[in-house]
Amino acid sequence: GLDPLDCLKKLEGHVICLHFKDNNEMGQKGHNVPWGTGVGNPKAWMEELKRQNFHGVFGIEYEYHENNPDADMAECVKFFNQTCDEIVAAEKH
Repeated sequence: GLDPLDCLKKLEGHVICLHFKDNNEMGQKGHNVPWGTGVGNPKAWMEELKRQNFHGVFGIEYEYHENNPDADMAECVKFFNQTCDEIVAAEKH
């Protein structure tokens, strides 16, 4: 029931690694989906971490297709890379 963005703000300066995930719905019934396709707001989380000068570790949290998560995990990496590019480009303007 916690808002990840609020938590990141409250923990500023104390986050050294993240178990990063996006889910199809909030609550216990939700399951992992590729980053940026769920109900979370991973771009906002990444923007906040950039604002904080975060230099820690991102861990992809993905269990939904546990026997073959490769395609979904690749989508998470693609989202991460594209979002990093967008955040950096926005800083330059």
